[in-house]
Amino acid sequence: MKAKSTEFISPRSERFKNRQLRQELADLSKQASDTSLISCNDIDIKLECPTTPCCISTPILSPCIKPARSKRRDTCRGTDTPSQLGRAKKRREDKRTFIPVIEAKTELVVTREEIKIIPEVEDWVRSFEQFSNSKQSLALSMLVPRCQPVRILELVELINPQLCRDFITNLPRELSLKILSYLAPEDLLIISLTSRQWYIMCSDLLLWKNKCNYLSQYEAITDSNALRKVISSTSKLSSHFGPQNKFKQLFLAKKSIQNNWRNSDKPPKILKGHDDSVITCLQVKKDLIVSGSDDNTLKLWSISSLKCVHILNGHTGGVWCSEFDGSIVVSGSTDRNLRVWDARNGNCVHVLEGHTSTVRCVSLCGNTVVSGSRDSSIRIWNVKSGKCVHVLNGHTAAVRCVKYNGEFVVSGGYDWTVKVWSPKSAECLHTLQGHANRVYSLEFDGEHIISGSLDTIIKVWDVRTGNLLHDLVGHRSLTSSMSLRDKILVSGNADSTVKIWDTGRGELKLGLQGKDMHKSAVTCVQLVDPFIVTSSDDGTVKLWDLTTGEFVRNLIQLKSQGSGGVVWRIFADQKRLVAAVGSRHGTEETRLVIMDFDL
Repeated sequence: MKAKSTEFISPRSERFKNRQLRQELADLSKQASDTSLISCNDIDIKLECPTTPCCISTPILSPCIKPARSKRRDTCRGTDTPSQLGRAKKRREDKRTFIPVIEAKTELVVTREEIKIIPEVEDWVRSFEQFSNSKQSLALSMLVPRCQPVRILELVELINPQLCRDFITNLPRELSLKILSYLAPEDLLIISLTSRQWYIMCSDLLLWKNKCNYLSQYEAITDSNALRKVISSTSKLSSHFGPQNKFKQLFLAKKSIQNNWRNSDKPPKILKGHDDSVITCLQVKKDLIVSGSDDNTLKLWSISSLKCVHILNGHTGGVWCSEFDGSIVVSGSTDRNLRVWDARNGNCVHVLEGHTSTVRCVSLCGNTVVSGSRDSSIRIWNVKSGKCVHVLNGHTAAVRCVKYNGEFVVSGGYDWTVKVWSPKSAECLHTLQGHANRVYSLEFDGEHIISGSLDTIIKVWDVRTGNLLHDLVGHRSLTSSMSLRDKILVSGNADSTVKIWDTGRGELKLGLQGKDMHKSAVTCVQLVDPFIVTSSDDGTVKLWDLTTGEFVRNLIQLKSQGSGGVVWRIFADQKRLVAAVGSRHGTEETRLVIMDFDL
């Protein structure tokens, strides 16, 4: 239908009084009816029309354009009466075929020349640009309330695209990575799903390397089923988005294992041994477990085969302590001797004689082992030659605990003191006095000594100066077990409580209490980020959240819990938990319980 140029206007164009302008644009619209670009006085309006006829709304006029590819035969509404136009407009809006200039399917390119069409608008814009910021804000606050709702909607649609900018891909890569570095790894995984560009940016190798800054936490995961599954699942993505990010894969594997700690219901594996005796010591290295007992023996177990590999016979008294580095086992007994064993064949390599009473504690580092005895002496041995290198005398009562890191020997005794020794000169460097009762437990990170005592107080010392740094007060009985990582200390006490301390500030962070707390003395604590694992005389092993202190779940509950069932020792790393359990009254069979979370 051929429209009259003087009548070819949209309903909204009645607001404009410039009839000559309406005539000019109407003529142009007829010329552009088979194109997708209208050019008028250097004005470019790019149209992206749908498959149905539509009216493209410009700031001045709404010409009707029927796209050439449309198969529908519709009459141009330009010559309809106002009432017909109103009804047609409503039908188009109902069918969502009417697309204002601000909708997504119409891309409007507006140049500054457009404003020159109406001089008064150009003057208004120039005046607005010359306003100060405060005057511009005032002008907008006065203008918006005077606008009709349809104008407000147009403003919103015009403003939104200005606010929705992909700043991550627009910024320099270094700056974008700096911004992303402040996000938690979990958040990086979520936003990487935004787009291809965001996925590539959020998979940056250095970004994830910094997230995995505690690499020691991931050592146990480098050879895990979880990591192999992650590598397999991401191999297809890597072919599209670039090489695989090993640090990101490690993190994903760790998250999978952590989820299993929280939720896995896989039945544990059981290793029965030591009859009804007490398991006094427990170490785990890779696939091997070493358990020592008051039945005078040690046993080497294979986790993969669930079999006892070797029984270490030789001691004539109960085994009270042992150390295991993966190749040799060193054990101390009530028979006053230490024995060095070859873990590969179970043979006794050396018998270390010299102590005159029960060997109560040992610490192994390299080829040197340090032993403490109830005879109040400390001995330093070479495990290769089996010779005693030094005897450290100074304690006036039994030595209950000892730590050795290659540079210092630290010992705690029943004489209420902690001593620092030089292993080379056998000289006592510091005697740390302050406890009011026996010292039962030690932690040592090379810089700070943490000592736990029957006096209920935990003390933090500087190993080089011997100065007391902090008193950690809060327990009500003997601190029997501690676990230290960086400046976070977890302590287990005979008062049945577990506490988390900041040793740098000397402050209590959290106490693991409430209705799920242990009902009897805590026997062992293990810090496995982001969890704490605790065991008790009440026959349970519990899992706690390190950050919040909240109880997660019971990992082990003995049938005879509360009636003699005991968890004596536990070992936990990122992938597994090994617990030595039994009872004092024959109500529970002595055994090792193995829980694997690397599924």
